[in-house]
Amino acid sequence: MLEDIGVLAADDPVDYENLKRQGIRNIMDSPIYDGGKLIGYIGADNYEISDAVNTQKILETISYFLGARMVNQKLLSRLDYLSHRDMLTGVRNRNSFMEKLEELEGLAHPAGIVFGDVNGLKRANDEEGHVAGDRLLRRASKAMQQFWGDEFVYRAGGDEFVVLLPDISECAFYRKFEEFYDTVKAKDDVSVAFGAHWAESGSHLNAAFNQADRKMYQDKKKHYHLCPKEIETEKVK
Repeated sequence: MLEDIGVLAADDPVDYENLKRQGIRNIMDSPIYDGGKLIGYIGADNYEISDAVNTQKILETISYFLGARMVNQKLLSRLDYLSHRDMLTGVRNRNSFMEKLEELEGLAHPAGIVFGDVNGLKRANDEEGHVAGDRLLRRASKAMQQFWGDEFVYRAGGDEFVVLLPDISECAFYRKFEEFYDTVKAKDDVSVAFGAHWAESGSHLNAAFNQADRKMYQDKKKHYHLCPKEIETEKVK
């Protein structure tokens, strides 16, 4: 509480001049806390000296409720993040994907879908432990995020990832996918089977998803050189 900002003139001339320039004669601030940590202040300028006690009580009350509201907002933001993010890889999760898919299905806009499945995850888990398997998943997600952008990458579950690109032309989508495919296939620290399909409108997205899944299965077959039944077993496990 400063009943007269003139007391700052000698010790803090910069603040004094700033306050004076704004026409502030006196000032009262109340701290705002978050879990005992100071996060800010709420203040009153040019308050009535004769009513200082009431002004102080009002500021303290407001700062308390404002701090509580900010904490609640942070908790809500955190809960929203947790409900839409995969905690292992950091990409958007299946819940987020289903919400976006439902949104796009009602639109007459084109979209492209890339379906990816990490190769060798079961072997890594069995032979090197789940830490190694988790490392493969993070590498795959990072490669997809770096190319497509965080907004469009989802972990659909297990070793499966999806890229969902709204409002993209067919030519641009397949050209971009080819560039992405070559980029990931050149990596020696992670192997992912991919399939891609373009939908001319939201009503065709489910069919496009199934087509992308089928193409991914064909790409996985090239990697494993196994019969279809063994590939399906590897995929399910």
